[in-house]
This record gives sequence, structure tokens and C-alpha cells, in this order.
Amino acid sequence: MGDQGVAIDPDKGVVEGKQLHAELRKDWEGFLSKQDQKSFKAHWTIMNKEEDKEKVEKVLQECKEWQEKEGPKEGEADGLVLWRYNHGEWVFEQEWDFKK
Repeated sequence: MGDQGVAIDPDKGVVEGKQLHAELRKDWEGFLSKQDQKSFKAHWTIMNKEEDKEKVEKVLQECKEWQEKEGPKEGEADGLVLWRYNHGEWVFEQEWDFKK
């Protein structure tokens, strides 16, 4: 994720995620920021936009140690939550439950 954050890349579900992203991007084309119009990269964000490089390195090391100790884990996305960024604050918009 660069030197300001930590993210985990999934092994499975990337194709389905890209398809969902393309559909949503098409439907929301007029509302998306330039960043949200970019291509899809499946990941789970652990830390983002952290200026303190030591904090980023510590979290990255903790994730690596956990993965070495615990091994790969499986999970699934059970929904989608939409947040809107409004002048430095994240505002909840809507949630979709995939299990319904």
C-alpha cells in the first residue's frame, strides 16, 4: 500500500470484486471522484494515510508475524458499506447485506 499504510491482498474473489466494481462505477459515474474512477484493486485496508513511518512499520511487522504464526485464513465478504468523504470526515451513506 506504499509507505503510508498497510493492506492485505485476497487470493480469491478478485474477479467477482472487479465485476461488482465495474457495475457500481457505471451506475455511479456522475458521482465518483477521480480516485474512485480508477481501476479496481481488491484489498483490505489495515492502515491508511499514516504519516508516522514507525507506526506503519510496526503494523506491517505485526501483520507479517501474525501470518507466519497463524498461516493463511479464509473469509468472505458478507456485505458492502458505502461511505462518503466530506471535507476530512467520513459520512455513512448505505449498507447492502449480501446474505439477504
